[in-house]
Formats: sequence, C-alpha cells, structure tokens
Amino acid sequence: MQASKNNSPSAVPGRMRRVLLGAILAAGIAAPTSMAGTAFAADAVSTPPASAASAPGAEASADGVDTRWNAAQIPMGRFAGDLAMSPDGKRAYVAAADGIGVIDTATGKLAETFSSANPGSRLGRIAVSPDGKRLYVADPGGIRVVDAFTGQLTGVVELGQDSFPFAVAVSPDGHKLYVTSSALSGSPAINIVDTATDKVSARIDLSSVGLGTTPITVSPDGSRVYVYGAGGVTVLDTATNEIRTLASVTSRDGNTIKVSPDGRYLYTFGINTATWNEGIQVVDTDSDQVVATVAAPSPVSNMTLSADGKTLFAATERGEVLEVNTGDNSVLETLETGPTSQWDAGMAITPDGKHVYVSNVNVEQGHHRVTAFTRQ
Repeated sequence: MQASKNNSPSAVPGRMRRVLLGAILAAGIAAPTSMAGTAFAADAVSTPPASAASAPGAEASADGVDTRWNAAQIPMGRFAGDLAMSPDGKRAYVAAADGIGVIDTATGKLAETFSSANPGSRLGRIAVSPDGKRLYVADPGGIRVVDAFTGQLTGVVELGQDSFPFAVAVSPDGHKLYVTSSALSGSPAINIVDTATDKVSARIDLSSVGLGTTPITVSPDGSRVYVYGAGGVTVLDTATNEIRTLASVTSRDGNTIKVSPDGRYLYTFGINTATWNEGIQVVDTDSDQVVATVAAPSPVSNMTLSADGKTLFAATERGEVLEVNTGDNSVLETLETGPTSQWDAGMAITPDGKHVYVSNVNVEQGHHRVTAFTRQ
C-alpha cells in the first residue's frame, strides 16, 4: 500500500537483514579492461552475525541472512558518481572519470562510455529527459546536453563565467531544466533553463536561504521544485518563481531530497524541528509537516523511490542501503555494499523495481564501483 496521510509520526521498527556480498557476487559482471575494479561497503545495523551464506535465490536461511537480493560489483576505475536511469529501464548512466558510463541493465555490465561530457573530470549530477533522448550533465561552467543513445554532445547550457552547477532536475513535461549553482562572485541560485533553446530563462536567488550541496527534485505535476541546502529545504513555486523555506525540517549531514511519484510526500534526511529527532523525514506536501521519521544508522547521502512509490531505498554514508516500506515507514531490509564510503553516492532504480544501483568507494582499496542489487 502507498503511504497514507494518517501515518504514525514515528517509524515502525523493521527487520534488518544483511545481504552479504562475498558468496553472492554475480558471475560475469566486469568492466572493460581499461577500467580498474572498485567497491562499496556498509556497516551492519542491528543484524545478527551470519554463520554461513545462503545459496542465491533462497528466501532466507536459518541464520537470518536474507537472500532475496543478489549483489554484484561493476568496476568503475578512478571515479563513480551520480547515477540516472533511462525511462525504459534498459540503461543506467553513471558519472565516470573519463565520461558517462552506460550500464546495460539486462547484462549488468558496463557497455560503453560516452566521452563527450568533459572526459577526465569528475562529472557532476546527471538527469535524463522524460522521453529518454537527452542527458543533462552538470559540468564546471554549465550543463552539457548529450544524446542518450549516441553519446554525441548536442548542446551546452551556459550559466555564467564563474558559476558552478551542483544538481539538475527536469520538469515532467521536459520543457524546463532546473539547475542549482554557486558563483565565485555572485549568489547561489536556481537556474531555470528552456530546454527548447538550452538558454537560462530565469534565475532565482538563494542567498537568503543558503545553498550547500543543493540536491534538487521536481514534483510530479511540475508545480514545485524542492531544494535541499545549508538552510534546510527550500520550495520554489514554478508558477510564480517565489520561494519559501520549510519550517518543519532542518538540514543535517545528509545530502538528498526526493518526492513520491504521487507528489504527496517529500523525503529528506535531517532533523524534525518538532521532536528534534534525526533521520529520514517524511513530509506531507500539503501541510508541510513531518508525519514520520525513519531512523538511519548513519547520515543518508542519497535516496531513490520505486515507480509505484511503495518502496524507498536510502544509501547511508557508511555503506548501508535501507529498503523502506512507505506504507508504514518500516525498514524491511538493510542491504550492504561492503566496507565502503557512500558519502556522495549515486542511486538509480529500474521502473520494475528489480534492480537498484548504488555508486560507492571501497575504503580498503580506494576503488570506485557501482553495486548492483537484483531482487530474486
């Protein structure tokens, strides 16, 4: 069931079971030989120690280890950043050191790399147009527009000489692109881009609320844009271009904000100002009030929602991936990516909800990778 408006203010404790990687790494998943191996990791959260790994495909073993999910690593070499999913779920795009990596979700392999988006640099956020034809990639100085199938550079959105874009989001109709940015000599802002011309049509000053790393998301009806920054959560009314700040949530160490597919709930990591509880805050978008708080073992760096809105996946900085039932806000599973850092993890999910991708760094070897979780 989808989350209802009468949810209890506190999250219902859920079962936390580990997905152990060692025995269940999927065979045959490898990057081209030019890419070095990478890895992710996460600490256990209230999970009983496992005496043995179950065979892939089993529901659950007697020792409590859940095997409904299989995990595999996709090596990414020197860098793995933001992730974005194609609307048909066939491709996952990942910011890589030498361009945009394209993961074939059917094979779980890195199929190709688009070098058109400033190869060799640490790319910023990626957004895919609703029709799946264009990629928008945050790059120093502007946004690169890339053909999602050929990898060809088709345009560049100029933000200004000293502007640096942080995050990008596309309106549901594909007509507008929203870009958060900072400037060496100016103020932080939301840049509104006309995708027909690739030109900035409006700039919303955010100096009064602060910017920080500014993740951004758009409501399903396109009426609101939500920005997570140093000053908390800022809401932009797209009809008037007026902004306001949510009083019910303050920002914390997390770095993420998402809105449910039906637009009824906003999810972000921070502090509930009514209770001062820290965690994933579930905000009713009609009342702007927190209706539930989901506890997390460490700050949440990114989240993604299933297409039906019934499941939220949250990546923590120290390597857990929480599977949350949005119907009662309980934690169903705690998946793990190994001894990894996910302080700025990318996340993406296929439309059918069977594949979840998380970018991270193996803290022991320093390798970057994408962990692919597949539901059995």
